[in-house]
Amino acid sequence: MFLTSKENSDRDTHDRITAILHKHPLTFTPSDINYIIVRKDSEVKAGYSAEERETLVTKILSAQRIKNDF
Repeated sequence: MFLTSKENSDRDTHDRITAILHKHPLTFTPSDINYIIVRKDSEVKAGYSAEERETLVTKILSAQRIKNDF
C-alpha cells in the first residue's frame, strides 16, 4: 500500500490510512528484509544492534547507485 503525494496531503485519506495502520501495524525483523533502497548513499543510517546492522548493510542500495550501475 502506498499513498500518492496528493492522497497523503488529503487529511481525510491520511487519517483513514493512519487509523488502519495503527490497527494493523507492519511488523518485521531485519532478516525479513531483502533490499533497502534509499535515494543517496549519504542517507544510509542504522539504528540497530551491530549484528542487525551487519545483516542490513548488505541489503542497502541507493537509487544513486542503481542509476550508475544500470
